[in-house]
Amino acid sequence: MPEPVTRHLAASGFHEADSLICLNSRMNLKGRFQDSWFVADRKRAAVFEANGRGFLPVWEAPVERILEAKMAPVTGGGMLVVRTDQGRQEVMRFDAGQAALFGGLAHCLNKQAAALRDAGNGASAPAAVEAEFDRLLKKQRELTCSSCTRQLPRNTRVCPFCIEKGSTLLRILSYARPYAPRLVLMMALMVIGTGVNLIPPQITRILIDDVLLSPEQADRLPWLVLALAGVMVTAAVIGIIRARVGIWVGCHVTNDIQASAFNHLQALSLSYFNKQQTGALMSRVNNDARQMQGFLVDGIQYTVVNLLTIVGIAAVLIWMNPLLGILVILPGPVVVLLSAYVWRRIHRRFRLLWVAMASVTSYLNDALSGIRVIKSFGKEEAEIDRFGRKLAYTRGRTIDAEQTWQTLVPILNLIVQSSLVLVWYFGAYEVYGERLTIGGLVAFIGYLGMIYGPLQLLTRLNDWLSRSLTAAARVFEVLDTEAELSQRPNPTPLPEVRGEIELRDVTFGYERHDPVIKNLSLKIAPGEMIGLVGKSGAGKSTLINLIGRLYDPDEGAVLLDGLDLRDIRVEDLRRQIGFVLQDNFLFSGTIADNIAYARPNASHEQILEAAVSANAHTFIMNLPDGYDTYVGERGTRLSGGERQRIAIARALLQNPRILILDEATSSVDTETEAKIQQALGHLVAGRTTIAIAHRLSTLRHANRLVVMDEGRIAEVGTHAELMAMEDGVYRKLVTIQTEWSRVIGIG
Repeated sequence: MPEPVTRHLAASGFHEADSLICLNSRMNLKGRFQDSWFVADRKRAAVFEANGRGFLPVWEAPVERILEAKMAPVTGGGMLVVRTDQGRQEVMRFDAGQAALFGGLAHCLNKQAAALRDAGNGASAPAAVEAEFDRLLKKQRELTCSSCTRQLPRNTRVCPFCIEKGSTLLRILSYARPYAPRLVLMMALMVIGTGVNLIPPQITRILIDDVLLSPEQADRLPWLVLALAGVMVTAAVIGIIRARVGIWVGCHVTNDIQASAFNHLQALSLSYFNKQQTGALMSRVNNDARQMQGFLVDGIQYTVVNLLTIVGIAAVLIWMNPLLGILVILPGPVVVLLSAYVWRRIHRRFRLLWVAMASVTSYLNDALSGIRVIKSFGKEEAEIDRFGRKLAYTRGRTIDAEQTWQTLVPILNLIVQSSLVLVWYFGAYEVYGERLTIGGLVAFIGYLGMIYGPLQLLTRLNDWLSRSLTAAARVFEVLDTEAELSQRPNPTPLPEVRGEIELRDVTFGYERHDPVIKNLSLKIAPGEMIGLVGKSGAGKSTLINLIGRLYDPDEGAVLLDGLDLRDIRVEDLRRQIGFVLQDNFLFSGTIADNIAYARPNASHEQILEAAVSANAHTFIMNLPDGYDTYVGERGTRLSGGERQRIAIARALLQNPRILILDEATSSVDTETEAKIQQALGHLVAGRTTIAIAHRLSTLRHANRLVVMDEGRIAEVGTHAELMAMEDGVYRKLVTIQTEWSRVIGIG
């Protein structure tokens, strides 16, 4: 925490060492970018906001007087709202990236307040509550930079302000190690090419001094012109070869990094993807890796070539005429410092412009994707006005950035060109004093034009390097992410299973402080069909995700044939479990490719048999290309019911020992559902099956129904047994569904 905050805490009786939690937000209550801190010890809580004089407290209260703490969503993020016996108060604001963090804080405060009230006066927070705060602090550390305490950009642990450039650069170059011979060739070509590029001004000097000013030497003119042309051709050839080698190395390194990132992503659990944006991951694997390629292909080459050019030209100029050489070199540091200042000013403005343009692009994507909703609610004028405001803001940022560019760059060029004035003035006197020839002066001016371009380019090197290394660090962050579902050493092979499943005291939450499954135990016999029922949000889909080991439980264990899933070899487990999910995903390709996804080597007859069993063969054969029909991106060329039946066929072809059906018939009409139910009746025979359905009639073949309510098992039994419970959860669900069907029927 900042020193002014700790000082005020100490004066108020708080001590940082005794604090249970210290959370930072970059927003104040008015939504402006300003530091705020939430601090709580075992008995009190307080919020401090930064102002011009330091940090001032804006809220403070004993924890036991907190009746309720909750997170309220607002535009751009959320608000921590606390209700005490003095009333309700908004105490802190935060951005969207910290929503889970402050949701956990509200949860912990409620538990701490309840524990203090139950324990009476003088008590402190119990150990269980302190453990909750410890987990929250860990979450805070995941969202902030450990070095500068700045909030990290969303979906990354890379702080652009604290990136270790040296180690990141070395790691990038480590991917180029297999291509070392070509790298050596590229570096040699850089040195040779730089030397060749220094020759033309010397040939120009000889042409002027020895040929143009001495007509008797005219016979040398063709040879010197030919030599000049030869040098130019040689430089061009060296440049082409160097560029081609650089592109080859850069593309291979980028390909290796992209492949490593994609391969590692395949090993990560669903919990990782739930916390990441798909677009952000795509950007890392594609755009960030490509930016690294640009740095490898262009950045390193240009940097080395320009450094060699500056050193080489400086040496030649001092050798030709020390006075003029020093006059040319002296403004160099001024040019570098001024260029760095100019680029900082320009980059800051263009960064704001890029953010504004990204906002316009994002809005256009939302508006065009949701055009049906806009028209349905008659909001065309409102959206036009909203888009106009975004365009106006972008226009202002564009004018600011471009005007700054067009003002500062000419000033910089003027200072650069002032060296030309000095060279002409003092060079003329050097010529008068016969200390320099006319050809030498022309060569000097030629070298002058060659040296300031590299000087200005090197001033942008830090910005270029920072952006490239930050992009690299984001890719490496993916590569360094440890798989939460990592396989234990020496896993147990399980080529065949009986299909007995047991959940033993399982607790799990996508956020640990907010469990979805709570201390649940259930045993499923081999070959038994279980129907999971309950209202939305009861935890049904989460339960089957745990059984399929798409997640690991926070507490307890999931067993298959008496073995903990974490001890079973992953490939054996995946081979024995088949999924038909509510949201069926089809890959771009043919229908046959999608059915055979789990068994790519399946014969056409096996694919056909699976499609017939899933009642998909008839509609497939009615398509123009039959099984060779392309389904389009995500299967958009097929209806929801057709995609569902292809997904069922895919599971049938896999022939798993355990079958998981999540609303497997939700996207089909009644007639098709009946046919699929008949197929499923043959499919589930002898298999352990777990099925979820909101239409309770689809579970009539289940041996038992498990009724879930708020993450726990409320009831277990057959349809008849559960209907016999007068106040049972299942009976209420059936009654509501029956009444709703009756209303629809009347309508």
